[in-house]
Amino acid sequence: MIFYNIVETSGASWRTAKADGGNDEGVLASHIMAEHDRAAMDKYKRLIMKVAKRNEVDPAVICGIISRESRAGTGLDKHGRGDNGKAFGLMQIDTTPAPSGGGHTPKGEWNSEEHLQQGGIAAYNKGDEVEVDTHTTGVDYSNDVVARAQWFYNHGYRETSK
Repeated sequence: MIFYNIVETSGASWRTAKADGGNDEGVLASHIMAEHDRAAMDKYKRLIMKVAKRNEVDPAVICGIISRESRAGTGLDKHGRGDNGKAFGLMQIDTTPAPSGGGHTPKGEWNSEEHLQQGGIAAYNKGDEVEVDTHTTGVDYSNDVVARAQWFYNHGYRETSK
């Protein structure tokens, strides 16, 4: 089921949009950022579609996470690191040792299939608390990811078969 096309979302906060150079907020801001990331995302389309099919995850959701986390790789250093070196890959897996961080061990190269296998959505970002977005950067993680996923779904990142 494609949940994000029936889920009402507020999209990106002004804080999130401004951090990425935007002046808008809400679903429009999320869609603008997703559109900006499309060319870079298209480099990984085959890989995203393969991982999505294998894991029965909609490819647009993977794109929404990648767009939010790494701007489809354009926000990373040459080693695939972001967040001051504390996160790895397109989906920015937290490699900071526990208990202060996720303590995840990166799998594969930063833009590899193995790395994409480590994805999730809001709980992936900050744990599975009831009010998960209250503890995320911009206080809007799941709303922004859902809005970006909507954009990618409507622009060629759809399940082709089950």
